[in-house]
Amino acid sequence: MDIRFSVSPLPRPARAIHIRRLRRRVPVLVATAALVLLALGAPLPAAASGTVHYMSTTGSDSWSGTGTHPWRTLYASLRKLRPGDTLYVRGGTYRFSGVNYTSLAGTSTRHILISAYRTEKPVFVGSGAPADWLYFTSNAAWITLRGLTVEGGGAVYDTHGSSLIGFIGNSNHITLDHMRLYGDSTWTPGQHLVYVAESSVNDITVQYSVFDGRGCKCAGLLHFFHEPNARRINVTRNTFRNVDQGIVIWAAVSGLRITHNTFSHMRIAVRHHNSLGTVVAYNRGHSVGVGIFADSRLHLTASGNAW
Repeated sequence: MDIRFSVSPLPRPARAIHIRRLRRRVPVLVATAALVLLALGAPLPAAASGTVHYMSTTGSDSWSGTGTHPWRTLYASLRKLRPGDTLYVRGGTYRFSGVNYTSLAGTSTRHILISAYRTEKPVFVGSGAPADWLYFTSNAAWITLRGLTVEGGGAVYDTHGSSLIGFIGNSNHITLDHMRLYGDSTWTPGQHLVYVAESSVNDITVQYSVFDGRGCKCAGLLHFFHEPNARRINVTRNTFRNVDQGIVIWAAVSGLRITHNTFSHMRIAVRHHNSLGTVVAYNRGHSVGVGIFADSRLHLTASGNAW
């Protein structure tokens, strides 16, 4: 069967921006095991530098946040966390709506971890449109999100679009690890799973995560916009699938590395419109029409990809 793909010009989005060190030696076997886990992409436990809190569908935001008295909602929980803290989210379904912002910040020595509890599967489900799960802003920093599933709400037809996770307002040193993010077949080109904007954003890592558009027309499950854009972004070992375009770089981002990812069932895997330095290397594609569609190859380095 002859499958033809056509690439039409992508209009510039009219989106508005609201603007331990250990004191003792670790035994050799433990250290070796940790290195093996890292190599396999398995999440390591958080360092116990702060307080461990819990969140559950049966909890209450007026409780203490302990294992026996967990909190109930994410946004109330975020306001109570402090540098070094860990928030474990118990399994179950959590609803969210509207546009939600956080200025939560750890420090370089006291990171904040928000993670699924053990093997349990917490799922955040959006209702209404837009349903933006979490926007990092106002110096949010040194945070890891791990093992959480987020499913978007309905279609957004205005020019502001929608994104499940966004980075604005000098957010920095934030990691998305083993996340599962889902769009919807009704989503429009202006809707994204992750949206990166503004030159003040820096040192963001997206790794071992699944981006699934579920057949949406999204112009980038991961989208970079606003010039100049962010600095030092590492996108590695993720899966992007079931979408019109996987990653769209529509801004002067610098130090962007897109490596060892898998792209499947999409028209364009990576669209490079403009950047100040992007590396696309060692990615793999299955049922992909165009691996890299380059409006401009200036500052673009591509090698080792198999589309």
